[in-house]
Amino acid sequence: MLPGSFSDLIVGLRMNPPLDLGIANSPGCLLHVHLIIVVPNQVNGGRATFALPLPNAVPLVGATLPIQATVIDLAHGAGNPLVATTNGLDLKLGLR
Repeated sequence: MLPGSFSDLIVGLRMNPPLDLGIANSPGCLLHVHLIIVVPNQVNGGRATFALPLPNAVPLVGATLPIQATVIDLAHGAGNPLVATTNGLDLKLGLR
């Protein structure tokens, strides 16, 4: 992570088609998940880690949560995106 940047984990519903973030000075970056739950990260040594606490509830077994991470760089320079995104993923919950 660069100084002046921060990151979030987004949990929500799948967006189809994804939102092109070129409108936010981020060409080529796509938002695949509606912003229903936003979890801020812990930044340490250039890495963003996320904790997503989930209740220990049997009805959640088999549920699928669309997720995506974003990095917002307020100090971005010319040619660098303001918002960078990961690919959208589906997190499937199971038993352990």
